[in-house]
Parts: sequence; structure tokens; C-alpha cells
Amino acid sequence: MTTDVRRALSERYVTALVDGGHLRSPDWVKAFREVPRDLFTPRFFCPVSEDDYGRFVAIRPDSPGWLEAIYGDDALVTQLDGEDQRWQDALNEPVTGTPSSSSSQPSLIAKMLEALDIRDGHRVLEIGTGTGYHAALLCHRLGDGNVVTMEVDPALAEAARRRLAEAGYSPHVVVGDGLAGHPEGAPYDRLVATCSVSSVPTAWLRQVRDGGVILVSLYRPLGGGPLVRLTVTGGQASGRFLPGGGGFMPARGHGVDLAAAELLRAALRTEPDHPPRTTALPLDVLDDHHAGLLAALRLRDTIRVRFTPVGGGAEQDWLLAADGSWVCRDVSTGAVAQYGRPLWDDFEDVWSRWVAAGSPPRDHIGLTVTATGEHRFWFGSVKHIAWVDA
Repeated sequence: MTTDVRRALSERYVTALVDGGHLRSPDWVKAFREVPRDLFTPRFFCPVSEDDYGRFVAIRPDSPGWLEAIYGDDALVTQLDGEDQRWQDALNEPVTGTPSSSSSQPSLIAKMLEALDIRDGHRVLEIGTGTGYHAALLCHRLGDGNVVTMEVDPALAEAARRRLAEAGYSPHVVVGDGLAGHPEGAPYDRLVATCSVSSVPTAWLRQVRDGGVILVSLYRPLGGGPLVRLTVTGGQASGRFLPGGGGFMPARGHGVDLAAAELLRAALRTEPDHPPRTTALPLDVLDDHHAGLLAALRLRDTIRVRFTPVGGGAEQDWLLAADGSWVCRDVSTGAVAQYGRPLWDDFEDVWSRWVAAGSPPRDHIGLTVTATGEHRFWFGSVKHIAWVDA
């Protein structure tokens, strides 16, 4: 691959990010243009097909389409199951695995960097070094001495450190649990996480200065892209969810391990223990860009399975919680059956309050994290608390 081809692909990549409205600031445009993404992704995994995402093949510099994929707007899986051995296995044949690290989608990275509103001289703590590409962009903008990046996986951290050095950058790379932050470098002006967390750690609040910003995606199995920008004030942090949303792999040990097949099998062996009824909520409420965020936030440990029973019958929409609670909605009639915690009742209650508040869009749905770790979700204003998660 010639330098001219690489330069042309990189320029097309940056132009697409600008034209898509993801990149706006000249400083970030310059960073994306001058930091080579291919240096940080010399190898990655690609799904066997769109219909077979659980199996992966190895993609390396001699693979067809390697550089074109890097300079596209896609996340690239760089590790499976937290093990480097999976790469060796994939060199011989497709492998089955769960992604455990990636190079994030460029448009999402750009959107987050713009949302951080970084200024000259700001000190930034990045949680989740991964390949090091995001840290390199930060270094390009702020200088090495203002960037601290944390990675829990020692092998990933060392590889990122080498690639950063090759690109001419030397931020402080820390191996450790990012959920605890890095108090030795505090206070920070900005904290950005490129992994998702089920709740915002209070350690982060203590390490970001008053007026500083935390940008993080909340891990919710239902999705919804709950990317929130919080401003720290007086020991707590408060802010709204971004309009476009976005998500990342959960921080290790911070996600909920939900096996859909096992939960569904268990649900099918139990009978509803709540009175049967119908729901007045729209059929597509869980798929709505705004109400879907609401559902993901409220039903925090729940996954969704939708299917038509073997042998025929009406299509069913199931919500399955980690504790065994479940909801089954009949897609054609709106009939609702529930077991365990009344998940659908809880969501209907929050949805009703959201509608009463004028159905605010997702960027008018907010979160306050207190110094004790309490998460208060609100509509429109911090005064209008919808519910509280301890």
C-alpha cells in the first residue's frame, strides 16, 4: 500500500467526519488528520458475516481491505475474551469469542472529543487506553504532559505505550482499574471513559476539579446509547445525555453477565405471578430514540428477546432480568404477562411521568450523581427527579 493511497484514505476519512458533523473544531480536525489510525490497529478481528457476529476472522496488513476498513467509520475489534491467544487461533481458522477491546467508532470518538470542550492547558484522565489511538489524539491536542490514560489489561497497556511512542507521543500510561481513577495525577479538568460503566464511580467525582467535566457511557444491556456529560460541582456531578448517544464495551467486571438463552429457558418454565393485562404503551416504545433511552436507564439489568414461537402463534417481545424476573408482551394484542419484579409496571410509571413532562428528548433527560454514589435521573431540570438508583 503506497503512501499516496494511505494519505488519500486518511483525507477521505477526515472529510467524512467533518461532513457528517462529527468534527467541527480546527484543532480536532488537525489531530484526526495527523494521527495515523492504522499505526494503532495493525491487526483486528472481523465478523465472519453480518449474520454471524459471534465468529471472527483475523485481519492483518496483508488482508484484502485492511487499510480501507481502518479508515472507515467502524469500531474494530482488537481483542477477544481478554486473551492474546485468540489472535493466534484466528490466524488458522474463524474463532468464536466475545470482544473485550476495540478501536472505537471514529465518529463516536470525534463526537465525544468535541463534547469535552477541551481548552489549552487542560489535564485529562482517559479511562480505557485500548489501542492508544484516542490517547494519541488527546496528546496531539494538549501535549503529552497533560494526558493520563489508564488500562486494566497490562498487555494492552504495553502495546499501546509502544505504538504511542512510535507515533511520537508519551502520555502517562497507567496499568490499573480505571474505576478507581488515578488520584496521584488529580485534579483533572476532564475525565473521559472509552468503556461503559453501570454506575459513575464516586472516585471520579473526587478527582475532577469543580467545573470540570466527566463524559461517560452508562452500561445498559437494553442499549439506548446512554452517553452523558456531567459537570462536577461541590462534590457531585450533574448533566444531560448527549442527543446522539453512543456506547462502549463495559469495563471489565462492571457489566451484567446475561445469557439470553438461559434466562429465556428459565422464564418459559415459570408461570406469570401478576394479573394479566394489556398495555397502552406504543408497540415500538422500546425502539424509540428517546423513550428507548428511558427504558434502558430504568430497566438497568434487563435484556430483550423478540421472536415468534416455534409452531406458530403471535410474535412475543420479552424482557429478561438478571434476577429471573420477566415480561412477555404479545406484539399483536398488547397483552402483558409478568413474573417476579413488575418490570413493565415500573417502566410504565416512568414513561407516564416522562409524557406528563412533555416527552422531553434524550438531551433533556439528565443525571445527577451525588457524593455518596446515588444516581438521580431527571426530566428537563434537576428539580424534576423521575427516579433514584442507590
